[in-house]
Amino acid sequence: MLLIIMLLAASWLSAIGIRQYRARTLVSTTMAENAVNYKGRKFFNRLPSDELNFTNMLKTTIKFIRGGMPDKYPAKPLPVIPITDQFDQAPSPDLCFAWLGHSSVILEIEGKRLLIDPMLSERSSMVQWAGPKRFQPMPIKIENLPEAVAVLISHDHFDHLDKAVVKTLADRELLFLVPIGIGRRLRDWGIPTDRIVELNWWDRYDLDGLQIVATPARHFSGRGLLDRDMTLWTSWSIIGKNQRVFFSGDTGLTPEMAEIGQQYGPFDLTFIEIGAYDKAWSSIHAGPVNAVKIHQQLKGTRLVPIHWATFDLALHSWYTPAEELVKEANANSANLITPMIGEILNPAQYENQYWWQQYMNDPQYSPGK
Repeated sequence: MLLIIMLLAASWLSAIGIRQYRARTLVSTTMAENAVNYKGRKFFNRLPSDELNFTNMLKTTIKFIRGGMPDKYPAKPLPVIPITDQFDQAPSPDLCFAWLGHSSVILEIEGKRLLIDPMLSERSSMVQWAGPKRFQPMPIKIENLPEAVAVLISHDHFDHLDKAVVKTLADRELLFLVPIGIGRRLRDWGIPTDRIVELNWWDRYDLDGLQIVATPARHFSGRGLLDRDMTLWTSWSIIGKNQRVFFSGDTGLTPEMAEIGQQYGPFDLTFIEIGAYDKAWSSIHAGPVNAVKIHQQLKGTRLVPIHWATFDLALHSWYTPAEELVKEANANSANLITPMIGEILNPAQYENQYWWQQYMNDPQYSPGK
């Protein structure tokens, strides 16, 4: 029993990055020399982010194993809208997207389709027999992901960089745009070097007229016991001629968000993480309150919450991030788009609905409420 608890705890910690395994240099000398936030084989944030010390990790792990708040996960699978052939046609010239759950997004912008942090495995873990499991099935199978021009990865944690997805996409003619250091992981998994673009903060890549900018984030990285912070983490600013989209990845509040807004805003859409937050790691996971602050600093028009309703990675109820976000958005006049998982929508034509509330109040889904 103790071994099982240790494995489950280790798998959960790995899902939010508090675990590392073998040490090796993942960043080339040239890349390291060009990175202002790289020293001693490790990347670092502009602001100190030291909540994840051993004492806090131990206390939080004990709380997590004991259960945390009621309704940490729904008693029944949440609703999912299946994606079948909706993306078989050419990408829309208008903004269009589908949230696949957690932080995974299919985005269409100015006639190009992007896959952002496509994580489709059943568990957010180094193994698929232990660790945080999905609340509900994915709206699309890995092998059925639509054709796209590029995959964008924000960082290498298990709930954002999915080895199974990468290996499945290895035979497709699409680019992988990643923070520096992740390229070596991709090459290990079968992606040719000429299809990998590694970017440092503020680097830009011209994707046939669509500017992809690796903008800063306040987080950390690592997939094993000895590789903490050996690859970079990033947010993404996607800049078209007429449309602009921001994707936070995982981040806490940081002065760079205002700089991004100043340089690349206003944004038509901001995808910002709201879930898996806790006081113990508040500097590297935004949570609902800081998500609205980031949205405002970015000069965003509509905020789409991500990183919630999929995995049990913190101590709060499964619906708490969304409920707190609605309160904060209403208090600050922020416009939300809260799609169901798998829902494909055009933001300009979307009528918002708080779909989770009927399940939050249903004892079949939230018996502890």
